[in-house]
Amino acid sequence: MKNSRFPRFSRRAFSRSLMFSGIALGSGLFARVLGAQTSNSLQIGIIGSGRMGGAVGLRLAESGHEVFFSSRNPEQLDNLVEQASGRAHAGYPADAVAFGEVILIAVPYGALQQIGRDYPAHYREAIEQYFKRLATGKQ
Repeated sequence: MKNSRFPRFSRRAFSRSLMFSGIALGSGLFARVLGAQTSNSLQIGIIGSGRMGGAVGLRLAESGHEVFFSSRNPEQLDNLVEQASGRAHAGYPADAVAFGEVILIAVPYGALQQIGRDYPAHYREAIEQYFKRLATGKQ
């Protein structure tokens, strides 16, 4: 992969930048999302429904949001969907991307590049919308 268009980072540098980006982007969004139950529920697609994605998804469902858990093996997510008390669905990652107003990526480090390759248009659109909101001052 010598001809990659992306700069090469060490795992530590990538993790650190991902953490700070997540804090910056997520602080405003998830402060509202993880708050008390609200009448303005969001549709949240979760890519990766293991320990982290499953736990966060259950808390989001408890807060009144509709959650779509996804995995390469969605038939293994039935228990998680039952725990969410009717506020959850299960399927493949592509279904979660199509479902969600918000996408939570909760996969191992090694899988991040593949997700970026699988859904580039979605990320481009989300980033453009984010910067348009910043430029206009609308949240």
